[in-house]
Amino acid sequence: MARQKKSGQQKEKKTPVRLSPIPRKHSGKVTEPWETMVRLIDEMAASDAHRFGHLQKCKIRLYWVKDWKADADGVTVGAQVCKANELDRLLVEDSKGETPDIFVKLPREQWEHLDQTERDHRLYHELCHIRPALDGNGNQKRDTKDRLLWRLGRHPIAAFPEEIVRFGVDRVVGHNAAIVRSAEAAARPMFRAFDEAEEKARRKGGEKKDAWRRWGIARLELDPAVEDYVVKAGLDTIGALSDFMARHGDFWDKDLRVGGESKPRNLRAKVEAAYAEFWQQHPEFCT
Repeated sequence: MARQKKSGQQKEKKTPVRLSPIPRKHSGKVTEPWETMVRLIDEMAASDAHRFGHLQKCKIRLYWVKDWKADADGVTVGAQVCKANELDRLLVEDSKGETPDIFVKLPREQWEHLDQTERDHRLYHELCHIRPALDGNGNQKRDTKDRLLWRLGRHPIAAFPEEIVRFGVDRVVGHNAAIVRSAEAAARPMFRAFDEAEEKARRKGGEKKDAWRRWGIARLELDPAVEDYVVKAGLDTIGALSDFMARHGDFWDKDLRVGGESKPRNLRAKVEAAYAEFWQQHPEFCT
């Protein structure tokens, strides 16, 4: 007979987070979140068209979140960006038939208490995540309905270099000396080499610079159980795995599934460590 849980051990039910769209206009005036976002996009594109010009083509929708709660460490989500899926697009298609590419979620209860600099900072950070999904020739990909495709970029460290330039190291990463040194050196994690290779391929269109994408997963020298799982998921080349990771964001492994098969322990950490080692061994793709 199954043991019953004591009342104190019962799992607390999670209530779904409630979303509500932020209207572009209210009483004939542009609402503050939309005004702030549009202003930031214009400023970002003007300051660095190569890095941020794509934002002006991206269809972004703003949403209020009512139920973000602090975690065990007292940390509450400040804002959040995510890609719109097909169901999202159908649900929020407007009267003109326009559908979103990206959602940005903002905390309704906090927002009115934030000063303008903090509002700018939170929106700026989320906008920094948005990047065009590029093919091997450096052109932005399109889906079967001819819509532009987007990906969510990872943090270079705890924040983006452009964010630090605008808001200052102290504000963004605090006073931890080690983090500050990394920020000032524009340190990036394992995807630094990947980003450089992608940019090099975009500018030169060079076949050789893109050769790594066709290499088999075996080149990463993964733990056998991890490699087997990744291949079963249909990601048998480094390029396919890279694209999957880029599409699914920081916690990409949550969307990696092979039927009912259990994932190997520490799969994400092992793959990312192998990536870091791979790029150190192959600087030729970044030069």
